[in-house]
Amino acid sequence: MDLKDRKILYELKFDAGQSYSQIGKKVGLKKETVFHRVKRLEELKIIRTYSLGINYGLIGYLRSEIYVKLNSIITAKHPLLKNLMRNPKIITVQYQAGLADLLLTVYTKDDFELFEILDDLYDNKGIENVDYSVTIRGVWQGFKLFQLDKPYLTHNYFLSRRAIEISAEDVALIKAFVHPTRLSFVDVARKLKKPASQVIYRYNDLRKKGVIRARVAIINKNRLNRILESKGVTKGDNKQTFIKIPKKDRSRFWNSCLSNEGCIVTREVVNKNYNFAIESLGVNYREFLSSLSKSFPDLKIVNQTTRLGDSIKRKLHPF
Repeated sequence: MDLKDRKILYELKFDAGQSYSQIGKKVGLKKETVFHRVKRLEELKIIRTYSLGINYGLIGYLRSEIYVKLNSIITAKHPLLKNLMRNPKIITVQYQAGLADLLLTVYTKDDFELFEILDDLYDNKGIENVDYSVTIRGVWQGFKLFQLDKPYLTHNYFLSRRAIEISAEDVALIKAFVHPTRLSFVDVARKLKKPASQVIYRYNDLRKKGVIRARVAIINKNRLNRILESKGVTKGDNKQTFIKIPKKDRSRFWNSCLSNEGCIVTREVVNKNYNFAIESLGVNYREFLSSLSKSFPDLKIVNQTTRLGDSIKRKLHPF
């Protein structure tokens, strides 16, 4: 994998609706070359699938992360994991080391749905402890993940106070775009058995409202990082650090994380012990934390986790 591949991945991550010609002009390749490189990235499973990037906060969903500490090691066949797999509100389940053994990413319509999930976990005898945080705002900075020198775009998500209502037809449209290869509007129309003009109208309407951010490629971050590591481009594990920052410093800390090359994901969250969760990948982790600590003397590192391998469960939408 070379720099051109990483630039192609970046473009697909933020707008997979671009033509091969458009991508080619941005990365300096012919459209035929871009086509073959994309197919190879799909075959290597670096591109998991394609979908729509949705701003769930705008349609009334809370994004939460639940951290589960287990009493003992369990396998994928364990009843607890089977129950987690069946819950449609739980988008991902991932093994962790550190603060918790399992990380659950959850999208719920309200606090009640979140507390229902937490109650089920609290009642399980195989669980030692459960903690959670709710995201207020976050930014995912893809150019850092792909080891590019300059940012083009960042993916922002946030919690909206006034939700936009979407219909069952809108939900069906969002689901129809999920596919291992890029689909045209005509392909999606065939899946839905609807006129292409109607599909295009609904898509553009949802995008205008901000519900749909773009058509996106879903990247296997762990596989990408392993390949970059083998090429000597990057090194290090996917780590998450939970930080407590005084209220007076939060705005400055947010901006500092955006400019720090170590921060891939920055989330401001609600939790009794910390108010920021930052994710790093492929950097010298000690230097990264040291640079933040020097800038913010009152910074308190509450806990850390390391993500282990690929997700046990990965679902694209909470519908």
